[in-house]
Amino acid sequence: MSTFAGPVEEIPGISVDCFANENLESSVYFLSHVHSDHMNGLDKYFVENLARYNKFLYCSEITKIVLTSKFDLTESTNIKSFSLSNPVIIEFKNRERKICYVTVTLIPAGHCPGSVMFLFEYNGKKILYTGDFRINSNDLSKIKSLHDYDGRNMYPLKFDKIYLDTTFLNLNYSNIPTRKESVEEIKKAASQWLEQDSKNVVLLKLPYTYGLEYVFREISIALKRKIHVLESVHDVYGQISEIAPYITGDGESTPLHACLSVGAYRKNKKCLPCRLDVDESNILLIHVSVLKWGGKLESNTITEWDELDKRQLSVCYSSHASCNELKSFLQYFLAKEIYPCVLPKNPQEHDRVYNLLSEFTKSKEHEIVSIVNHELNFLKSSSSTATFKSEIFTDSD
Repeated sequence: MSTFAGPVEEIPGISVDCFANENLESSVYFLSHVHSDHMNGLDKYFVENLARYNKFLYCSEITKIVLTSKFDLTESTNIKSFSLSNPVIIEFKNRERKICYVTVTLIPAGHCPGSVMFLFEYNGKKILYTGDFRINSNDLSKIKSLHDYDGRNMYPLKFDKIYLDTTFLNLNYSNIPTRKESVEEIKKAASQWLEQDSKNVVLLKLPYTYGLEYVFREISIALKRKIHVLESVHDVYGQISEIAPYITGDGESTPLHACLSVGAYRKNKKCLPCRLDVDESNILLIHVSVLKWGGKLESNTITEWDELDKRQLSVCYSSHASCNELKSFLQYFLAKEIYPCVLPKNPQEHDRVYNLLSEFTKSKEHEIVSIVNHELNFLKSSSSTATFKSEIFTDSD
């Protein structure tokens, strides 16, 4: 859960992933992806007022599609998208209302479709905002937009500051299985279940509405069946070429489902409203998540059957970087300052985050790294209400 308050200190006048409180004074906004903890204050009313105040919101092309559908907008010229890995110069007004310019590059974040990191270049400084991200440590050298090229060799950029997704900066989550490993377990369980009875179906329990599309694609390809999703989700995914071939709005046409929350599943007496021809005994529930695995990950066990119900399987899956992946990221991309964008709810645990960041950035290659303590921003936000698109799904694990 993001605790980032929104303003980018080095670039007064812009805000990222928060649209309330002091951010209302910003002249331009950036949205890394469409998960609710990064959209505080972003609603249809906010979007409609962008034009009124001549302000703009910048995001990826896919994120714009989701926003347009979510808020039922025919078109909003004040929501602007641009392609990945191409630097764009954006005009904004600083706090003194003077016109300024910042160069922004969108880099795929590997979190969910449309999710991006923002590379800001302003007044000679390089600022990286990761948003939520997960990138295989072996792939860091492949991110061209985060490297300099001297004509012969590529060199990782050195940043003045990194605003970092620290969701799993916790030794309990040192080693999270790769997405490829997790999906293999889902495919295996689903395939075996469907082979047992022609009436059997699989229901995926998802941690959020958008974000498991890599799972959808891989399962759909392997089992040669589409995934049934909610109508509202299908309306969005149908506009995204990388996802559309693998999903359907017709629940009777497939045994693979991601169309019901677990709460609704229980309320309906463990039946699927879209498949009245099956009963509870035909449904395999696969819980796709990582949170319940804290402290168990060192055992290398990434699946767990419910002790009382052998038709409920939990699979460890994460679209956030593991603790070791964060360590690799910080030791590959050096920075003078690190700003943790996710702090634990319990303030007594904040020191653990700062200590790990300090430990991970101690090396002969690093300058003295300042770990930004943002207790005040945390308290405030807690109380307030040319890379290809296919990289969205790339997992070379």
